[in-house]
Amino acid sequence: MVLLGQRFQAMFHACRDGNWLLGAYQCRAIRKLFNTSKLTRPKYTQAVDEFLERYLGPIEGSVRAKDWGGFAAAVEASVKASDQYHKDWGYEYIRYRLSTDPATTYRLVPPPTE
Repeated sequence: MVLLGQRFQAMFHACRDGNWLLGAYQCRAIRKLFNTSKLTRPKYTQAVDEFLERYLGPIEGSVRAKDWGGFAAAVEASVKASDQYHKDWGYEYIRYRLSTDPATTYRLVPPPTE
């Protein structure tokens, strides 16, 4: 799940900085990680499927549309949902937060066009 959080941070900050292609790449990687988690932790399959449909789907749609307002709202909803899922499973001490200062090895702003 640490890798998932790192990908989520990179996605958020890339989109914030206008690098929607990197954001889309991170969304695909996030979806793959969630799908892999269903194999390694099958008891969470239903919840993961629900999260993918209700929360990651709208994020992906906003990324495709390059809609910052919709994206920010969808991300906020997904973070709240993540906290609730963790609380429901007895892990209320796990609370995901977006960093205001992205520590990343990715270039977040889009490359200059030539």
